[in-house]
Amino acid sequence: METILVLGGTAEAVTKTQELIGENTNHNIIYSLAGRTTGQPKLNCEIRIGGFGGIDGLIKFIAENNVTKIIDATHPYALQISKNARAASNKKNITYNSLLRAEWEKQDGDNWVNVSSTLEAAKTIPNMSRVFLALGKQYIDVFQTRTDCYFVIRMVDNPEVELGFKSHKLLTGRPSTSIEEEITLLRENEIQIIICRNSGGEQSYRKIIAARELSIPVIMINRPD
Repeated sequence: METILVLGGTAEAVTKTQELIGENTNHNIIYSLAGRTTGQPKLNCEIRIGGFGGIDGLIKFIAENNVTKIIDATHPYALQISKNARAASNKKNITYNSLLRAEWEKQDGDNWVNVSSTLEAAKTIPNMSRVFLALGKQYIDVFQTRTDCYFVIRMVDNPEVELGFKSHKLLTGRPSTSIEEEITLLRENEIQIIICRNSGGEQSYRKIIAARELSIPVIMINRPD
């Protein structure tokens, strides 16, 4: 029996795991989540939540669970776990597959300013802007220094501690499935600029379409190597 460890957290990871389950072969599948957001997908397999404890912890998990293959379907910006997974796979001489969604491509009408980091993004915001911040909660602290700006921040879950922004509005939940609703959100909050990462995928892309429709510039944080 082959034991497959799927490093998840994306829609593609769930789809791939469902495909593996549906094959009705002798797969033993373990679906792993980092645990940064509440809730978990409904999958007919073992689901584990939490980190591994670095490369050594992942190597130990592979050995204890007789893992024979890793499918890395983590978020494109989850750089550390991908590095650890490749290193652990090489160390244990098991198969490592990466399932990486395609980047968004700039279209006619898009006004993107490409930057390499959240720090550069924070420095690039024009003074006194109303900003829609579409980043994970672990990436937003650097923007608290921009006390001249007003931030509309969208997160999947409520933060565990109060946010340290001088002026902000917090929205909880996943991106809307409707482009019209994203346009309404940007209009009602008088958004002047959007900050996001080039994550790829359909659902998060709707805010990019909305920005294009409203001629709102986007500070796009490039993917890591």
